[in-house]
Amino acid sequence: MALETISDSILEFINQIAPIPVVTKDVAFVQRDPEIKLYLSSNWLKQFPAAIVNIEHLTVLSLRGNRLTQIPPALASLKHLQTLNVAQNSLRFLPAELLDLMKGGSTLCDVQVHPNPFYQPKVEDYCIWGAEEYEMSFKHNPAPKYEGLWEGTTSLLRARTPIQFSDSARVIHSDFELPDPDMQLTPEERKLELEDFYELSTPIGVSASAPTGSQKFEPVGAPSLFNLVLRAAVRYPDPTAIKEAIEDCTANNSLRPGHKAIFERALKAHQLGGRSCCVCGRNTLNPVTEWIEFRELCPTKVQFGASNGVQECPRVVRNPTESWVPFLRRGCSWNCIPAKAPKPTDEMAESRLRIPQMR
Repeated sequence: MALETISDSILEFINQIAPIPVVTKDVAFVQRDPEIKLYLSSNWLKQFPAAIVNIEHLTVLSLRGNRLTQIPPALASLKHLQTLNVAQNSLRFLPAELLDLMKGGSTLCDVQVHPNPFYQPKVEDYCIWGAEEYEMSFKHNPAPKYEGLWEGTTSLLRARTPIQFSDSARVIHSDFELPDPDMQLTPEERKLELEDFYELSTPIGVSASAPTGSQKFEPVGAPSLFNLVLRAAVRYPDPTAIKEAIEDCTANNSLRPGHKAIFERALKAHQLGGRSCCVCGRNTLNPVTEWIEFRELCPTKVQFGASNGVQECPRVVRNPTESWVPFLRRGCSWNCIPAKAPKPTDEMAESRLRIPQMR
């Protein structure tokens, strides 16, 4: 239909759909939940329709063949989602929150993401030493209880980039910097450097000599007025009211003009369901640590027993020629970063754990 936008007021009606109850004599009435399937493929959507994240009983979502550049983290709140298709868009990464829906026993079983102009690693191999410690850094939701054979899509962690450290004004304080999401990039410019799991980048001028797992980095200076306003916006029911205060402060030169653009992005994130810190779980509209982790999506079979014991069948990479899928993680403070694994002492062991990337 060549749709460029979809009004939230239209999508809100979908959330009101309810199955007509079947009333039969001498049969107890049972209220059923709807199973809603939304197909918006082959349109011209550049912005993700915000109201989609409020369709509680959405089971199928197809946004294939649009012009989307980002998927909101709040999409992971759709706990009944079974099929997601975001192929043939302009996505550079996916939100890491989706990983909570991509585990054995979850409802989300079918995930289609290729092709997209995703970020890719510069190097052709990866080191798995410390991957387990990395995975334990985050606030994972427990896998749902399930009995029987589950078939779906899970992921295999392969690598991560260094961490980008910034402040509330989006000033970068690290050597590593993610590309501007609004810039056009060549395939070569989409390739990002990697950092082993036993390494940890730090803000410029901050020592990395702290013991493993006990790094404490403090942002430059005290919290700014603007940072305090953003924190209030997270808690306030209607952040649009704060927007007027931001505009007044900008007009009176109380805040730098660039802060207005930052708040606009934060407000947009709020309208799309908000963001949460991947480490501590707190709400944040303006993350100050960001990095990409690369994963392979794999069709997986898991056999759950009566006591919910797990016997996982071998995972097979869907297509070795497909590129890794980048997932973006965000932290609300400089201390919300992944754990640093102990460095291997045996150099030969380290070399054996470096595996060529399949192409």
